[in-house]
Amino acid sequence: MDIHQKNVLALRDLLKRRFFFFFLPFLLLLTATAAVAFLLPVSYSSSTTILAEESDIPADLVGTPFTSFVNQRIDELTQFIMSRKTLGDLIERHNLYPDLRAKLPLEAVVEQMKEDIVFETNSTNVIPQGSGRPMQATLSFTITYENRDPRLAFEVTRDLADLYVSRNTEKIEKRLDESTGYLEAKKQDLEQEIQSIEKRIAEFKEAHAEEMPDLYQTNLENLREAETEVKEQTAAVLNLKQRKAQIEGDLKKTKPYADMVQPTGEKVVDPEDQLDALRFEYITKRATMSDKHPDILALKKSISELETVVARKQRLIDAEKRLTTLETAYADLSGRTTPQHPDRIRLENEIRQLRSEIAALSQEVSERQEVPARVPDNPAYIDLQTQLKIAELNLKEAEEKLAAATEKRRSLQARIQATPSVEKAYLDLTRDYESLKQQYQDTLTQIAAAKAAKGVEQEKKGEKFTILDPANLPETPSEPNVPVVFLLGIVLSLSVGLGCVYLVELVDPSVRSATELESATGLPVLSTIPYVNDDRDRARARMRKIATALGFAYLVGLVAWSVYYYQQHYT
Repeated sequence: MDIHQKNVLALRDLLKRRFFFFFLPFLLLLTATAAVAFLLPVSYSSSTTILAEESDIPADLVGTPFTSFVNQRIDELTQFIMSRKTLGDLIERHNLYPDLRAKLPLEAVVEQMKEDIVFETNSTNVIPQGSGRPMQATLSFTITYENRDPRLAFEVTRDLADLYVSRNTEKIEKRLDESTGYLEAKKQDLEQEIQSIEKRIAEFKEAHAEEMPDLYQTNLENLREAETEVKEQTAAVLNLKQRKAQIEGDLKKTKPYADMVQPTGEKVVDPEDQLDALRFEYITKRATMSDKHPDILALKKSISELETVVARKQRLIDAEKRLTTLETAYADLSGRTTPQHPDRIRLENEIRQLRSEIAALSQEVSERQEVPARVPDNPAYIDLQTQLKIAELNLKEAEEKLAAATEKRRSLQARIQATPSVEKAYLDLTRDYESLKQQYQDTLTQIAAAKAAKGVEQEKKGEKFTILDPANLPETPSEPNVPVVFLLGIVLSLSVGLGCVYLVELVDPSVRSATELESATGLPVLSTIPYVNDDRDRARARMRKIATALGFAYLVGLVAWSVYYYQQHYT
């Protein structure tokens, strides 16, 4: 006999010998399993599936400001529906969890209801427009609610589905209304800003009409013309001043009066001629008279007075020549520099002082003239005076033209210098204006899209939640799972029965075979005497058979009753 056969025989003998240590725990645990399986509270589950439908209108028709994947919307709706207020209303409406409500606060009952609600989503990979990268999007989701009453499980699941659908519709409509209102207010604000900046642009153009960038080339051409005119007028002024100076020089060399004859028949001569005559007379008389002679003293006095007059007259002539030179230099400098130039200021001061000096000298000379004042009657002198007046008029006209050309040049230079800053400020204004116009057009587009989306929503053609699989009235319990409980109970019963056999055999010191005896004593066994059963042994054997039969009958009855009860109450 091989080892395998020996092990099988040994196991059979063990089960035969320790049968009741295995069978009794097995029956007890199996009975307890049946009791637990059928005495656990029964729960029923009702489920509904909601489909997130896409819009029937193309996205380019209504725009995309309000369309998005449903993940975010489902999260928002779930937060609202799972709130204390919403679930509390459902609990009150359907009178859910009366036992818990009698013992616990509403918050605890709401938490229990949250545990009884199962939310599952059906997602897939999609590629959003403009993204190019796939992302998870929910296409549908399932709501399951569990309750001991199948009718309540069905009604609550149905109400939860209706809440998701109605709340989603309300939320979309509210968001569309809020968005439209916001966009209308934004449009009005933009209109006011556009009107304001249009007014600013008009005022800016009016204030800088001659400095605008589009007149830059025109101003450059006008500046070149003005510079040419300044040069021409400067040359004209210089020529006229030279002409005036020449006439004045000729005028000073010409006697203003014709020769006058005194009653004695003598001519009236100029101070210079008188001085020369007196000096000649003085030299003549000095040769024959002493220094203290009355005639000599009178001559000295007359010569001294005439010398003073002639000297002042010469100083006056020199000052007038100097004035002409300074005025010529000033006219030349005026065409090339600004009024604030240091050289121009210096020349102005010198000319002012020289004119004051000339006025004083003229007064002194006229006071000391011995010849009585009279109207010039020398034709040559009068002609020169006429030429001088014409030259002065022409000079004044040329100076006025020079001043006008200089002012025009200065104005054009200021315009050209201001053009870059004016252009920058104008570009900033126009850039802001174009930006506002673009924002305004975008807002109009968004308003049109919002109104179109609202119309789509009102026609029930937009994105919406649709109940794909309505809530069902459960016919069989979802918990407990009786077959699974029974299967686990059988496995546990077998394990405990075998464990009891092992423990009893482990603590029993009896020797039941020659092999065990040889192993225990270390001595060889010569022979074995079989056990002879008596009447008591046979009676115990009969009792064991009867108990075994009853046990198997109980086991069969337990299984049959369990199957029957399960068929009646769980299917």
